[in-house]
Amino acid sequence: MALKQRRRLFIGCGIIGLLGSLVGGGLVLGNWLFPLPVWAVQDRFSPVYYDRHGQLLGARLSPDEKWRFASRLEDVSPYLVTALLEFEDKRFYQHVGIDMYALARAGWQNLIRGRVVSGASTITMQVARLLSPTRRYGTLVGKLVQMGRALQLEWRLSKQEILELYFNLAPYGKNIEGVTAASWLYFHKPPATLQWTEAMALAITPKSPNAYRPDRFPPVAQKHCQRLAAQLRQRGKMSEGDWWFIDCTRPPGQLRALPHTAPHLLARLHTGAGRDSRLVLQDTTSARAHGYAVRTTLDLDVQRRVEPTVTSYLREIRAQGIHHAAALVIENASGEVLAYVGSPDFDDKAYAGEVDGIRARRSPGSTLKPFLYARALESGNYTPQTLLANVPLRYPGYHPQNFTPGELGVTHFAEALQRSLNLPAVALNVTLGPSHDLLSLLWDAGVSTLPSHREQYQSLVLGGGDMRLDELTTLYAALARGGSLVPTRLIQVPLPPAATQPLLTPEATFIITDILRHTPVPGYAAMASAFRDVPDVAWKTGTSSRRRDAWTIGYNPRYTVGVWVGNFSGDPVEQMTGLTTAAPLFFRVFRQLPGYEASPWPSPPERVIEMRVCTLSGHLPTAHCPAQTRTWWIAGITRPEFCQMHVQLLIDQVSGRRLSETCVRQRALPASRIRLKPGILWPREAGSWLARLQGAELFPPYEAGCVPETARRGLPPLLQTPLEARSMWCSLVQRPASPCRALTRLSFPWR
Repeated sequence: MALKQRRRLFIGCGIIGLLGSLVGGGLVLGNWLFPLPVWAVQDRFSPVYYDRHGQLLGARLSPDEKWRFASRLEDVSPYLVTALLEFEDKRFYQHVGIDMYALARAGWQNLIRGRVVSGASTITMQVARLLSPTRRYGTLVGKLVQMGRALQLEWRLSKQEILELYFNLAPYGKNIEGVTAASWLYFHKPPATLQWTEAMALAITPKSPNAYRPDRFPPVAQKHCQRLAAQLRQRGKMSEGDWWFIDCTRPPGQLRALPHTAPHLLARLHTGAGRDSRLVLQDTTSARAHGYAVRTTLDLDVQRRVEPTVTSYLREIRAQGIHHAAALVIENASGEVLAYVGSPDFDDKAYAGEVDGIRARRSPGSTLKPFLYARALESGNYTPQTLLANVPLRYPGYHPQNFTPGELGVTHFAEALQRSLNLPAVALNVTLGPSHDLLSLLWDAGVSTLPSHREQYQSLVLGGGDMRLDELTTLYAALARGGSLVPTRLIQVPLPPAATQPLLTPEATFIITDILRHTPVPGYAAMASAFRDVPDVAWKTGTSSRRRDAWTIGYNPRYTVGVWVGNFSGDPVEQMTGLTTAAPLFFRVFRQLPGYEASPWPSPPERVIEMRVCTLSGHLPTAHCPAQTRTWWIAGITRPEFCQMHVQLLIDQVSGRRLSETCVRQRALPASRIRLKPGILWPREAGSWLARLQGAELFPPYEAGCVPETARRGLPPLLQTPLEARSMWCSLVQRPASPCRALTRLSFPWR
């Protein structure tokens, strides 16, 4: 008898095992033949864009014209999870996709009533239906397929993943699907911040999406809400205090349009425009793999401050014929963009408001000069006090001149940069040579708008080329970081390896920053209000040829701001300059940035020291230098040279001619016959110009037999003039305060 029982038990177990194997095999085979379309969900989401804090900037419809935002379970309010499970599927964590108890209860109730009064769909079964919305599940065969899919889901996914799918696909009325889209459209907040009344409304809505919408909430929905609140309270899932604040008697939501903040940035990210730049990171590929939820670097609070600032300023100057402006704010420490205004009105069709001024290729004017001057400091031949010639140069087909043509003569290095003089900049660029000039620096930086041939950009230092505001502002942010170039990020992605590169030395950038910080502001009354309470920033202006573009870009240790003003059509504006038009907007934007004043400037790098130099020449002083000043000096880089401009002439009082020291000794001339006369030995490039100053006189010729050997062999280039056969040394009887200001424009054949 015992043997027979064991045999029956063995056979029974075998049959159960066989049936289990068949069922398991059937599931495996069915899963292989009819795979779940779970992964296709990734392609059904709307592109959604958030700021750095998770605030919604804007979104676009999904490919099937739905508002369907990707949701993560951890980003959904626990109130909503609790309300949903209580309302739809109390035994969600106990069943395997099919709730047999609910199925039996629904079958009995429907049989007794003679009609369908109760359903038994679990959340898993609803997800199965939502994954294949075109399939008919109302028939018996359809229900069986739905149950099979539910089993398949439970086999493949965890409970949390199934619940997350539900929150991504559940309908909430109109073309709104997914709890995140519903939360933003109905309650204007992220789903993590939903309160009890809002959560219960969203738990109820999918039962009849268009009828129970939170902005409608008819009496039937209100009854569901009240019953659900009572159940939650009774089961201890809702506190007594929360229950008292539940209001199910009126619609808890209001359907509103989604935000449309930073539309130019959103359009750029959506289309991929501008992604050819090495200096700007904006690849959204990884975001597409995670439901197309793009976390940008913008700070919504900063964006909301900058946008109206640009709009109101442009309204003030529109009467001048100026219709467009763009502004970009970069956080220096991270390289992330905090505010992005491509133009004041994206929807302005009359003036092409959809054009993105931050990506537009425009002439940069003089905004690239700080990088040229930094390269010059790195060469070791210049300090901020070095004297530069400010005279015209001629090239084949290229004849540069200053913005104000009458300003000619000489100027100091720092003043030339602050006043944005063109002629010293061109000469400086030529002196540095192809391996160290401005174009080579921009090539090294990876600027995308430059050609591969040097011949095409001879006038680049004066704006003879194209730049984009995002790339130009990125270069200025490198100055703020002490010369370290970091790609600007539009989306929150890790920096790729070796993305940071040294663009300039910390010593050179410190000195350039100090020069730009002390750029004088206009003192005339017309600009008094625009330059009142100017923040402590390093800044540079630029104006393109024919005044088509006005720029101001600057920085402090925390922020870098770039501003462009002009017309997208390229129409010139006679009164528009970087100083008078773009700078006022630049300072307004800077004053909108949080904590812009609480950013102390760093101390000088170890190798940057102060040295006493001749006030005029900028070189180490000699006994003949009447005045001295202090200037920055890069130890180990700046080449020490003594001043050769201040000289003492030995004049024979009888003949009025010059004498050499050797001649005085050989002829044993008495001291009473010799007169010492101070003179200034001007650089050869400027000598011919300064000689024409009122009060200037040429050095007298040498006495016969007293010409120094150096003069017989030919004077060094510094002492020669290309316009005269003799040496052009001049001394100023009445030296003007600034010799370069009272000169007239003359022709000068450059050698």
